[in-house]
Amino acid sequence: MADTDADMSCDIPQATHNAIAGPANPEADGSQTRTKTHLARVANQIIAELGLRQVETAKILGITQPRVSALMRCKCKDFSIGKLLDILTRLDQDVEITIRPCTPHRTASVSVLSLR
Repeated sequence: MADTDADMSCDIPQATHNAIAGPANPEADGSQTRTKTHLARVANQIIAELGLRQVETAKILGITQPRVSALMRCKCKDFSIGKLLDILTRLDQDVEITIRPCTPHRTASVSVLSLR
């Protein structure tokens, strides 16, 4: 793969039902993985639109080229959600987090909505 190509085929894991549970809960881990993958896909889309090479991207994002490579392959386990949000803001994106009460008869969850 050329270093200007972002891998847009990152699979987002199936939704889980409880994103509020503690980190030892596999459902919470699945929700975090899903959230991280979605954020990485959005970052990859922006990087591809800008036509940036990995070295250029690393400078803009303040991370190493190997970390950019991991990001482009959606290898997100070593990225925190906070770091991925930072990456998006370094790509000149506004990030908005909305917290609202869960509707009755539904389990609380985390979701990511991209307006791109």
